[in-house]
Amino acid sequence: MVDGMGAPWEAVNAFRLYEVAKYYTIAPLSAVYGSLCANKQKWDSLPMDIRDAIMSVSGLEGSKLWGRNFFDAAEQAALDGAEAENREMIRYAMPTEEVVRWNKVAAQPLWDAWVKKMEAKGHKEARQILEATIEMLND
Repeated sequence: MVDGMGAPWEAVNAFRLYEVAKYYTIAPLSAVYGSLCANKQKWDSLPMDIRDAIMSVSGLEGSKLWGRNFFDAAEQAALDGAEAENREMIRYAMPTEEVVRWNKVAAQPLWDAWVKKMEAKGHKEARQILEATIEMLND
């Protein structure tokens, strides 16, 4: 028996969690990412025109495409799946003030520790990377 868990909408949809869960608290406190990986030696062995073709649909544009068509659509896909099976989904959205409080208590110390660690390793742009990431998550 699981009393509660954290799961992104992608998992709710892909694993059909709406078949076993009725209550959902929407708590935007984490980020999920996806990646496609390749063996470096294999990648380096590919002809440059093949690598260029792959990279032409990867990088920032590929990330935007995957984000729109996978992450951004996942919540609606889960809702549609639940509706198709006549499953009830009761959703509660965490108030903004509470999200801010949780971020201040739990996230900010982790973010600051990460920046300190990266700067100590010589990555002077660590704070900029963190701020850009937070900005993208808030969009």
